[in-house]
Amino acid sequence: MKASCFATFLIFFISFVSINAQVDPFYGNGTFAESPFSSPVELPDFKPYVQGLDMNKIKITTVEPYDLKSLIDTRSRLFLIDTREQNEFEVGHIKGSKRVGYNNFSVEKVWMLDRNTTIILCSTDDTRIKHVGAYMKMMGFVDVRAISGSLIAWLNNGYMLVDKNGQLSTNIFLKSRDDAKKLRKGRAVFE
Repeated sequence: MKASCFATFLIFFISFVSINAQVDPFYGNGTFAESPFSSPVELPDFKPYVQGLDMNKIKITTVEPYDLKSLIDTRSRLFLIDTREQNEFEVGHIKGSKRVGYNNFSVEKVWMLDRNTTIILCSTDDTRIKHVGAYMKMMGFVDVRAISGSLIAWLNNGYMLVDKNGQLSTNIFLKSRDDAKKLRKGRAVFE
């Protein structure tokens, strides 16, 4: 009796994981065949890799804020990655985005994502986006994009952010007064 219950549970569990693996960007098709690397250990460390990059040669496709809003509303195979630090993310971020940070970015934070899922990078800093994007492309991610005009343009187009409590917000953490001058809608928060 116990063996048959366990077998039924096991079949249910395997079916559940298989179904979810087809739609979840974390699992993709269940393999990492899309990556030229078979494990995270084979990859170069993030910081030394990006220090050697020529910023003028890094090309990341951009997506306009209104197109991103449409993608968020209609696509299930989309993953938003925020490259900012914890304190910046907590002030305001796009709902559903996951923070990977920049100063402590590591391959382990994105390794489990399906390489064929559309990745949209979010930040207020073009350097962070270019570095993380170049690294993810090197890992084998096929469709890596960034918000045109950064999160500032997202707010300027009338779209909301959410704070650390999940409450709608127009607050955004900015590092400079020059960035704040670009903000037409919303409220800049500084350290």
